[in-house]
Amino acid sequence: MAKLLEADDYIANLVIILFLLINFNLEIGTIYGFMAMIDIIAYFMALRTGAFSLIPIEQKKGGRWTSLIWAMGLYVVFIYAIGVITTNLGVVGATSGFEEISKLIAGTFSATPILFGSKYLKLAVWGILIPIVETKFFFRTLMQWGLHAAGMKKLGGAFTWRSFMVANFFGALFAVFHLVAKGIQNNSSLFITYVFGTLSVMMVIYFKQVIEALFLHIITNTIATMQALSIGFFKTSVPGINQEGVIVLLSVILISWLLLFQEIPFVKPNGVGI
Repeated sequence: MAKLLEADDYIANLVIILFLLINFNLEIGTIYGFMAMIDIIAYFMALRTGAFSLIPIEQKKGGRWTSLIWAMGLYVVFIYAIGVITTNLGVVGATSGFEEISKLIAGTFSATPILFGSKYLKLAVWGILIPIVETKFFFRTLMQWGLHAAGMKKLGGAFTWRSFMVANFFGALFAVFHLVAKGIQNNSSLFITYVFGTLSVMMVIYFKQVIEALFLHIITNTIATMQALSIGFFKTSVPGINQEGVIVLLSVILISWLLLFQEIPFVKPNGVGI
């Protein structure tokens, strides 16, 4: 496994995220600020104590585009699988494909008591910053500390009964967090959140890294938020490809790339390998 110096820019990323979240919305900033701080403390405790080997964000830099393609493909599978499941199980009525399911996801992933600021700031927060905080916290740090506390050393493959139970547990925990912290009371949205959380954990276990789950979360939140705010391709008055949509998506890719893979010389110590 490659030795990546994730800890070198971990603090800088979280300081930026915390600053933007607090200035975006005090209530949401408090929730995710605490989550980010707990995440970084747990991260360094694991490294310092050597309690277990942390799942890396990525095992090698050369596979980033492959990971992005995996995430995009799994997003499509997720959307249509949810459509089939919710319709057949009677969770929701007959749907009209992507648009109807995406509206449910928008209600889940961009839900908040109060929204301040410009729509682009909302997109940056809900589409990029929050997915990074949530994915690292729930689908790596919290999951690994939970497994460590339960005495589980290794899960083995992704398609085992134990891995499936672990994914379901932390998927349900992810849904409960959205129920309590964001006040989501729509059963369909909660079910989608649970399925998304379970899928994310399965991805981390299968790929033995977090990057695919991070990309999936960013893609899902970005599209849901763009639809909720009628940005770019989701403007009702401007159907199809339009300049704003292209610029917004390119900006999301650039900002995500910088936050996930930046090198910041002035905060770069000797490094803590994982």
